[in-house]
Amino acid sequence: MQSGALRNQFFKDYGKRLTPVDKGTNKEQLIDYSQDFIAKKKFRVLNNNNNQIFKKENENYMWLKDSVEKGKPTPDKMEKAFLSSEKYYNTYTKDYAYSYADHTQDQFQYWIKRNLQKLGLKN
Repeated sequence: MQSGALRNQFFKDYGKRLTPVDKGTNKEQLIDYSQDFIAKKKFRVLNNNNNQIFKKENENYMWLKDSVEKGKPTPDKMEKAFLSSEKYYNTYTKDYAYSYADHTQDQFQYWIKRNLQKLGLKN
């Protein structure tokens, strides 16, 4: 299931309740579903300020060093600072973002998992 903390933060930030999703035990499968959906070009991200963090996290999504070679791929969840030339203002939170990690990617993966059939990823 999505973490309660993530759902609570989303409600706090946006006033919307998220439906819990059983993410299972296979993180690789969640990642495969979302990458497959993007590869099929069925998903477009509008180029506006509110989507810049999602785009940045998607472009920079990666596994921890050596985790694939060891047979246990683990996503890199470290917060990374934006370059000094990058400045993203989010109109929902009415604040600037100074760092990114993989939070929007997690949420995207949960959305994909919840909608596999609707999205044509699973019969």
